Amino acid sequence: ELTVIAARPSVGKSSLVSQIAVNIAKSGKKVLVFPIEMSAESVVIRIASSASGLEPVMLRNNKYKTDWSKVRNDIAPISKSELWIDDDSALTSGRAILTAKDLASRLGGLDLVVVDYLQRFADVPNENRNNYLGKVTKNFATLSRQLDCPVILVSQLNRQSENRSGSRPTMADLRDSGEIENDADVIMLLYREHYHNKEADPHKTELIVAKQRNGATDTVPLHWDSNHLRFSCVEVRYQ
Repeated sequence: ELTVIAARPSVGKSSLVSQIAVNIAKSGKKVLVFPIEMSAESVVIRIASSASGLEPVMLRNNKYKTDWSKVRNDIAPISKSELWIDDDSALTSGRAILTAKDLASRLGGLDLVVVDYLQRFADVPNENRNNYLGKVTKNFATLSRQLDCPVILVSQLNRQSENRSGSRPTMADLRDSGEIENDADVIMLLYREHYHNKEADPHKTELIVAKQRNGATDTVPLHWDSNHLRFSCVEVRYQ
């Protein structure tokens, strides 16, 4: 299936898909990630921070007395996993698809492909973006079927939701193309009220399952830990 995870900037969509990729890789699966907006080093620091419970600044800056032996132990299960990262900042959608097919052929298949994010492909034109992104989304939906492998596409939401009472996003807020809504099997919208209202709980997050072709839709409560760039489950739903 093709899953789209969308949010406004800085809500945590990259952290969420990073966690998903790591958890699946740690379970023995083969995962390919295209972090178009970040370097592989930045992705690894995020992963190490989430796994070790240390803030990213402690992993980046040598002035802190970081317990590196603890970090190595915490990330050992990840370092032994088949987590592949292609951080080409000039990545085109076509080359991403070819890379996924080539790696799947060499490894005997893939279990997950993550693209972060759709609008940052180097071949997305300034004009006619709607039609082009619609084609790209359709191509990744086809790739998912060809590889028999789920694909997660990260996408931005436009600003329409910020002008709406409550600011909760809907599928109509998917940026640049209505085709994204049509071709995705699952659409999940990440929402944190604190992004719009600084007096709100900064940890409270909602993962809105707005579309699920083969199942029910619902809202899943999450807890956002900004210090370690990670989400955790909330057992009791917010009222």
